[in-house]
Parts: sequence; structure tokens; C-alpha cells
Amino acid sequence: MLRYVSALTAAVVAALVQYALLSELGIAPFVLFYVAVALCAGLAGRGPGLLCVLASALLGNWFFLRPHGSWGRSPAALAAMALFLLGGTLIVLACSSFRVSLLRMESTVRELDEEAAERRRAEARLRGIYELGVTGVLYFTVDGRVLNANDKFLSMTGYTREDLESGSVDWIRMTPAEWDAVDERALSDFQTRGISPPFEKELIRKDGSRMPVIFGGAMLDAQRAEGIAFIVDISEQKLAERALNESREALRLSDQHKSEFLGALSHEVRNPLAAIRTGLWVLGRTEPGGERAQRVMAVIERQTEQLTRLTDDLLDLTRVSRGKIRLRPEPLDLNEVVLSTAEDHREMFEDSGVELQVVTEVRPVRLFADPTRVKQMIGNLLHNAAKFTPRGGKAVVSLGRADRDAVLMVRDTGVGISAEALPHLFEPFVQCERTVDRSAGGLGLGLALVKGLAEQHGGGISVHSDGVGQGTTFVLRLPLDRRRVPRVSLVPGAPGRIGRRVLIIEDNKDGAEMMREALEMEDHLVQVAHDGTEGIEKARSFQPDLILCDIGLPGVDGYQVARAIRADGALRSVRLIALSGYGQPADVERSREAGFDLHVTKPVDLEDLGARIGRLDAAAAE
Repeated sequence: MLRYVSALTAAVVAALVQYALLSELGIAPFVLFYVAVALCAGLAGRGPGLLCVLASALLGNWFFLRPHGSWGRSPAALAAMALFLLGGTLIVLACSSFRVSLLRMESTVRELDEEAAERRRAEARLRGIYELGVTGVLYFTVDGRVLNANDKFLSMTGYTREDLESGSVDWIRMTPAEWDAVDERALSDFQTRGISPPFEKELIRKDGSRMPVIFGGAMLDAQRAEGIAFIVDISEQKLAERALNESREALRLSDQHKSEFLGALSHEVRNPLAAIRTGLWVLGRTEPGGERAQRVMAVIERQTEQLTRLTDDLLDLTRVSRGKIRLRPEPLDLNEVVLSTAEDHREMFEDSGVELQVVTEVRPVRLFADPTRVKQMIGNLLHNAAKFTPRGGKAVVSLGRADRDAVLMVRDTGVGISAEALPHLFEPFVQCERTVDRSAGGLGLGLALVKGLAEQHGGGISVHSDGVGQGTTFVLRLPLDRRRVPRVSLVPGAPGRIGRRVLIIEDNKDGAEMMREALEMEDHLVQVAHDGTEGIEKARSFQPDLILCDIGLPGVDGYQVARAIRADGALRSVRLIALSGYGQPADVERSREAGFDLHVTKPVDLEDLGARIGRLDAAAAE
């Protein structure tokens, strides 16, 4: 609408200018109207131009043809008007066509500008991918020449820009000769269709090493046989896959070891229980104190020790693996510990028909270590030697020094260990098939426990065997004590034999009675209470030197008993020992907080208990 109003306005303006100039210059009537028509058609288009022609013809006839101020109907006026209409129409057609051409040209130029801008943006994106991307990009020819490559490709393969410019980078030499079926299909696609879908491949770096990559390519110029390749380094992904596969294999082996361990545990527990149960049946039908009863009691004692050893190894190994073992180091002479441990196990060697030889150092071998744990490590190695050495064999224990370590070597002439089994010998729950019939048994706990305890002491253990049937040598290393601290000498003998007044607080009547019998045989004066309340009352009336108190008592438990006794001024100096079936570090700590001097795990070894009480007395006397 605005264009048509502009056309009428142009005609009116032309009429006004024509009228103003007519009297002055004598200009022909339709000259300025031609100008208005041309401008209107060129700027507004064909429709407004034709409207301007019609309006100009009417205005020119009325105002500028004779007679002025009226419609000229003379032949001359009509001819002039017709001539103007024809000329104006031709001008409109010419100017509008020119306008359309200009608009098309402008649109074409704008489109070309947009295409050029988009091309520049695409080139910038490609340049970013090429120069700054994490993908290696190279331009190559089919015969193997690398025309150009980005910095990422060069860093991946170890080549330099100088190598590239010198033409020494050969694409064909970078691809291994062996192509699998997937590679063959991709190569065929590239040769036939000019494009290769992504596939895994190895590239040979400049230094000869291989690198796993994802490769994809396309032919850019078939006539010049030039193409582009995109390469992604997947070394980290391959490492992650390998680690995942190793983890899966480790889990599979762990599950296998767990199943084997549970089967062996069932075997190791049921055998002693079977002997104990049969022994109890025999005892029930045998005269007490007779020779048969004594043999049965010896069997029950041995099998009970076996179950106790098994339970202790399981608990200790769990504590070691979790770092929950709390060592109680003290100065000691490893000579004495080796000799006493060997004597403890000598009967086992004699029963197995294995000769045991012990060679110690002439001078003391000073350690600052937990004597109980050191004895446990040596005992496990001796037990292992006796178990896997056939009758008539020999085991030698020798002690020496090397650098800053004490070195304990246990050699046997036993069944030996295969080379495949040696690396796994100290792993928990791993058993080596060292005997065909597996008569030696075992859970694979002892050596793992030795390794953990040795490492906690700052030492280690190693093993050597020339193979099956060639014997085994274990080497235990523990750091020597370099401190200048005088040793504490304890009086030899059984510290418990001093005629103490002992109160036993135990709700298990059989256990309390057996403990009473054992202590009275050692000349102690003993009283028994079967619950916490009775125990506190008897402690106040009996005034004992030593109280052996169970933790799990009915009503008032052992912790409450300990607190009550420590709160009583008359009983504060009494020696208070906790007896419990729980021996975790948290249980020991809770006993200490309640006021107990010692925490002893059931079943109680009376000789060990006496030795520990003796050490308490010696420490208190200093």
C-alpha cells in the first residue's frame, strides 16, 4: 500500500514542479512526469509505476494541455496524452525489469557472501580439529607418501615436522603387514568406495613400538589418489581393558581359592572333632585314670591343640591383613627364642621321624620385637618343615646375621615345591599340592601369617626350592636391635608358683572347676564365684592377690566387675586378669579401659598365663 501512495505522491510532486517551471522555462508538459514514472518504477516496482503513469497522464491533461484547467479533448491533446501513456508504460517496463535484475543480483551477491562466510567458518573448524584436536590427522597418497599431518599425529607417532618435510614419513611402513579380516574389509571399502569405516589397528611408531588406534579414512581426490585419515590413540583404553581383565581373573582366582579354602577348612575341623567325639565316647565307657583313659586324654589334648592352633591362625591372619595386630615389642635374644621354640616342637619332629638340628649364634642376637609373635613365626616354619618332610628326613634351623638383620634359615629335605607354586606360597588360603594324597593337610595359613608378621616387624621372608622332591629353604629376616637399652632379665622358672590367693569368676561351672583344680595343684589358694555379683562380694571378703574374671557373665558382666573392684580402695592393688572368648583389638582395649591388667583369650594356656603375670610383676617391681 505504501508503494502505491508513493506513486501518487510522485505524480503530484511532478505536477507541482512542472507547473512552477512552466511559466518560467516553458518546459514541455510531460517531461517531469517521465522522470517521476522512471523513479517510481525503478524504486517501487511495476504496479506503482503504472499507477504513476495513469495519474501523471490525468494531471498533465488537466493542468498542462489546452485549454488549461479542463480536460483537453482536441486531437493534439489526446495524441500527446496517448504518446505519454505509451512512453510511460515502456519506461515502467524497462525500469521494473532493471529493478528485478538488480534485486536478483543483490540476492546472488548476498548468497555468495553467506557461502563464503560459511566456508570460512568451516575452514576455521577444520583448522581447529586439524591443529588443536585430540585426533591425529594426516593427508596421504595411496602409494604411502604423507603429504601433511597435524602436531597430534606427529606426537603420537614420534616423528618431527622435519621428518615430514623431508619425505621420510611413509604411511605404508607405519601399518603392520599382518591384516586381519576386519582390516581387509575396511581396506577393500576404502579402495572401492573411497571411504573406510572406523576400525581398530596398530601403528608402528618411529622407535618401532606399536600403538593401538582407531583408524578411519576417506579419499579426497581419486584422480590424484590423495586421501585423509583420522587416528585416535586408544592406548589408555587398552590398558584399562587389560586391568579390568586382570581384575576379573583375580576375582575368579580369589573365588576359586575361597572354595578350596572352605573345603579344606571343613576337612581340618571335622577331623579333630571326629577324634574328640570318639574319644569322649570311649572315656564314657572306660575306667577313669586307667591306661586307656590316659591315651584317650592325650588324643583329645592333641586334637584340641590342633583346633586351637587353627582358630588362632585364622584370627591372626585376619588381624594381620587388616593391620589390626598390635605388636608388644621388647628386647630379646633370638638365640633363646629359637632354642625354646625348637624344644617345644621337638616332640612333633620325633613323632614324625624327622631329625631336627638347631645351630645358633655364639653371641646374643638382639632384637626389639614381640616375643610371642617371633615364637609364632618360628613355630609355623618348624611345623611346616615337620609336616612336609618324610620320615627319615632332616630339618636344620640355623641363625646368623647379614648387614642389619638377623637371619633365621629353616632347611628341610622334604617334598619340595614346584617352580609354578613358589610365587604364590605366601598368599592367604593358597595351598600347594606338595603331596599326591594330601595327607599333610593344612589350610595355607601359616606361611601367610609368617609373612604378615615379619613385615610388621620390618623384616621379610623368602623361600627357595630346586623343585619337587628337592627340599625347601625358608629365610626369615628380622631387623637387629641397634638401641643402647639394657635388657630386662626375668628370673627363670614358673612365675605363677608363689602361693597366691586366687579368685575365679566364671559362669561355666566345668571350666571354673577345672581351673580351680589346676591352680590348686600349683599350691594356690583358690575360691570360685559363678556370677558378677557373687564375684564382687567374694573379692571384698577373700581379699585375693589375683582375680581371673570371665567377661560374659550373667547380670553383672566382667567389665562392671572390674570397675567395681578398681573403685574399691581395699582392692585397687589386686592383679585383675580378663578371660574371654573374644580377642579382637577392640575387646582388649575395652578390657584395659575397664581396669584389667591383662586380656587372655580362651582356651587358657596356664604356663603362658603364668609367664605373662610374671612379666607384669617384674615390670611393677622396677
